[in-house]
Amino acid sequence: EMRKMCEDCKGNLLPKSTLFISILTQIPTMATNLQRATRFGDVNCQKTMGVVTNLFSLASSMATLLSFKSYCRDALKGSILGNVSMTWRMGPGYVFVLLGTLVKLVDIVCHCIVPTPRQRWRAPNEDVKDALEYLLLAPPEREEDVPEE
Repeated sequence: EMRKMCEDCKGNLLPKSTLFISILTQIPTMATNLQRATRFGDVNCQKTMGVVTNLFSLASSMATLLSFKSYCRDALKGSILGNVSMTWRMGPGYVFVLLGTLVKLVDIVCHCIVPTPRQRWRAPNEDVKDALEYLLLAPPEREEDVPEE
């Protein structure tokens, strides 16, 4: 019976695939964080992508954690051979994946509360001919929060 539980846990491919997806989606998330690090590069589409890729990565991480817990941790018995009791707990690998998942939540919140420069809130006028001119619309320093006239 113990061998079957171990095989079921080992054979569960959901944590492996979702963990891979979670790690893979972290790459564009880091890119959006870097892109938004300066006012020059902070644009609305990067803010949106930062939230979306983080949500996808968060969902994948949560699927990994919940699947491992249900197929592996919760399936373990409290005793073996009838008289040997055992206590199971999550190890450091699980804890680190959980902490990495919580960091994704913080990143989502940061993307949501940090606004893009006001010059990005409206479509540019006809004077803007290319991406460089569009990016140069936002001054290097944050201006006072006064409405545009």
